[in-house]
Amino acid sequence: MNKGIKVLKTAMVSAALSAAMVSFSHAVDVQGGGIVTANSALNFRSAPSESASIIDSLSNGYRVCILGVDGDWAYVTANGNPGYVNVAYLERLEVMDVNGGGAKVTASTLNIRSHPSTTGDVLGQIPQGQTAQITGVNKGWLQVKYNGVQGFVSPEYVEIVPGQAQDNAGASSVITYAKQFIGTPYRYGGSSPSGFDCSGFTSYVYKHFGVNLSHSSRAQYGQVTKVSRSELQAGDLVFFTNGGKSIGHVGIYVGGGQFIHSPSAGRSVCIESMSSGYYASHYVGGGRVR
Repeated sequence: MNKGIKVLKTAMVSAALSAAMVSFSHAVDVQGGGIVTANSALNFRSAPSESASIIDSLSNGYRVCILGVDGDWAYVTANGNPGYVNVAYLERLEVMDVNGGGAKVTASTLNIRSHPSTTGDVLGQIPQGQTAQITGVNKGWLQVKYNGVQGFVSPEYVEIVPGQAQDNAGASSVITYAKQFIGTPYRYGGSSPSGFDCSGFTSYVYKHFGVNLSHSSRAQYGQVTKVSRSELQAGDLVFFTNGGKSIGHVGIYVGGGQFIHSPSAGRSVCIESMSSGYYASHYVGGGRVR
């Protein structure tokens, strides 16, 4: 097991991390995850010195986000707080590209917050085992994107993993979850597995992934980022008129020109084509859940 971290020979960190690294006079471009390998607790200090005050003690196996390395010290975050640990007791994990690395959640659920603090508004939640795409680091927190939601998470509750196409992985989870309700009867005003109307179905599915959508197809249309039909991806919402000019129906795109929805009275949740029949002629547009 490697007990140290290879220090890259770059003099400065990337612009994405420079604000977080101002405490390092000779910071280098090392970004990634780390895991504590000390047999006993590892001191997490306020400065890169054995005489610096101890912020916390990190147990063996504790995961940290590495913001930089200088000599014998690594500048890391733990529980959303920046500090320093001795690199002799830290094993570097897979290198994290902040424009594509992954943050795999180890807690039961993890809040996505509006800014890098526990006081930030909760924009959504990531279930255990799911991976968010890392897009940056700010004040010791990871900036991430998950199921169209962008915000910040504490690195204490994630494992840094190689980059992956998270949007597709997240969309797959949404579709898999939605499909389990196939056969559920339509119910006007319904928003539970005992019965759904169209927007009750889409809002229920996305609520499971920490995204709050209004119980109204017209309101949901205003909550999404519009995309062209050629840009539709699995997990996007698709909207239709109800025969008039206004939006009156919504479903979830599953790919291949099909969508899953709760159609109308007397029917149940099902997958149908958008390319023929009623829905082909009443299609309004699609949108990506933010």
